[in-house]
Amino acid sequence: MAPLLTRLPAPRGLHPVIALAGWFVAALLAFRLWVEDPGVEYGGGPAGWIARVAHTVNLLFHEAGHVLLAPLGWDALTLLGGTLLQLLVPIVLVGLAVRERRPGALVVVLMLLSTSAYSAATYVADARARELPLITGDSSHHDWGQLIYEIWDVPGAEEPIALVLRVLGIAAFVAATAVCVLAGRRWAAGRDGAPAIRRRPLGPYGR
Repeated sequence: MAPLLTRLPAPRGLHPVIALAGWFVAALLAFRLWVEDPGVEYGGGPAGWIARVAHTVNLLFHEAGHVLLAPLGWDALTLLGGTLLQLLVPIVLVGLAVRERRPGALVVVLMLLSTSAYSAATYVADARARELPLITGDSSHHDWGQLIYEIWDVPGAEEPIALVLRVLGIAAFVAATAVCVLAGRRWAAGRDGAPAIRRRPLGPYGR
């Protein structure tokens, strides 16, 4: 099952045109999520649609983290579990893509990690204000607001935590860009330097 997860998004080789297109889409998504409006309204157009898909995927992992850890009965871990699983899933997929040497898949999961980290950073930074719209509609259910200001009682801790997550998001985006460039160049080099058909050496009688 693990190799299948990394083979589905892309083949082992990555055409340079596909790499460039992937980077362009990633740049649009990064701009929409990080610069224009980080995690609240995604707007229209292709970038807005991609941003919604990324947010939906991250949200599914986030809520699954709460559900998986809730039976343990530890409130802090249950609240933290959403962000943990939201980050852990793409990190595991990055590891699988690296192990299977699938650059196309690696680009996809690195961008998933990038958007997930930035989404989590936006959520953490909102711990004091609690202005982000939640699926419950109740600001008292804000995971990081409860963790930082009620359970841990460390006011202001949201800023350094959010900064670490933003750095992770940027690093994953830069890594995805590098993979696009390197995989495209390797593909082109493989096409240009394809080995000629090997011939068997002739014997002393030309056979």
